[in-house]
Amino acid sequence: MLRRKLLRDLWRLRYQCFTIALLVGCGIASFVSAVSAAASVQASRDAFYEEAHFADIFDRLKRAPRPVLDRLRELPGVANVEGRVVGDFRLVIDGSAEPVVAHFVSVGWPEEGRLNQTRIQSGRQVEPGSANEIVLSSAFAETWGLIPGGAVTAVINGRLAKLNIVGLAVSPEFVWASEPRTGLPDPWHFGVAWMDEDALAKAAGLVGGFNDVAIQLAVGADERETIDRVDTILEPYGGLGSVGRADQPSSKLVDQKIGQLQKTARTLPVIFLGVAAFLLHVLLSRIVGTQREQIATLKALGYHTRELTVHYLEFALAICALGVIFGWGLGILGAKSILTVYARYFRFPSYLFRFDAWTIAAATSVAVVAGVLGTFSAVRKAVAIPPAEAMRPEAPPSYHRTRLDGFYALLRPVTRMVLRDASRRP
Repeated sequence: MLRRKLLRDLWRLRYQCFTIALLVGCGIASFVSAVSAAASVQASRDAFYEEAHFADIFDRLKRAPRPVLDRLRELPGVANVEGRVVGDFRLVIDGSAEPVVAHFVSVGWPEEGRLNQTRIQSGRQVEPGSANEIVLSSAFAETWGLIPGGAVTAVINGRLAKLNIVGLAVSPEFVWASEPRTGLPDPWHFGVAWMDEDALAKAAGLVGGFNDVAIQLAVGADERETIDRVDTILEPYGGLGSVGRADQPSSKLVDQKIGQLQKTARTLPVIFLGVAAFLLHVLLSRIVGTQREQIATLKALGYHTRELTVHYLEFALAICALGVIFGWGLGILGAKSILTVYARYFRFPSYLFRFDAWTIAAATSVAVVAGVLGTFSAVRKAVAIPPAEAMRPEAPPSYHRTRLDGFYALLRPVTRMVLRDASRRP
């Protein structure tokens, strides 16, 4: 009989119940989407970093001879070292009215043993020894409509060089390719280009030397200690100071965005679920208030307080269950939408979607707890009333004259009732 009563109450209050279920669903959806998006970005990042052999330590310097690399390889805790030639050079692109700069990075051979490997998305890699081939970052090329088979002109050390575009790629070092002056991605004015090491060294005047170094640490190596040793070796050559992966600009931005999603998962759902719990409390308080005589009759017929408490809690749980179902679906769509937006700025070869079972369990638990906490006090207080007392209408919480009675006398009766009711239940 109580189940039939529950179904009838849910149908009679279906609009209020659906509204609260939507709020619960929004809380669940914000939690699921933020957690799943953070897990997906983290999984995509970790897979790309491992596949491309992303370095652990980075340093820029003025110029150092190649034999210095052997000294770096002998340091304790160093597994791999790569000396590169890098430089920022202007590109001359048809239709460009403002300066466009590309950060050139040398490509060493054999490519399999390199650090920070590029992943070709279209076209091919530059040929070893080619002096006029480059691979462009995909975001920059897409912005300017550049494709493999096209060409651009670069101004390298005051000389014009016509360079053929042979491929488009992404790199773990430039997942977030930011313009150095602003720190923001600006593919209209800044891009990345990869060029054969010997050809770039010759064009930049660094034959036999390097001005950038990437280091991979051995398992268990101390990063801080290794950085200090690297700085000691590179300081005479104009080293700017080594940084770990956590401080590398692109990697740091990705880590910060993952952290923001994790914070969102802890804060935004609380707002929605808090409002939903409050509305559940108000709704259940109204229901049990209008059903005082029903509660008294049921108790007089032998129903225990525990049974009635469970009955009204089931009412709240039914609303939460509907919200959870809505929240799961919307949360999955929300997570995929977030990843679609992130894909415009964070260039991974592919995004791995992660939706774990613990996310569903956690979201469901949070919704149930919010529903129970929001209704338990109101339900417990109402069903604990003795039958004889519950047969009488509920007395007003306060009944006495106030200083506003003179003002109330000027108002219409309905308005007077609204204001008095609001003041008695602030």
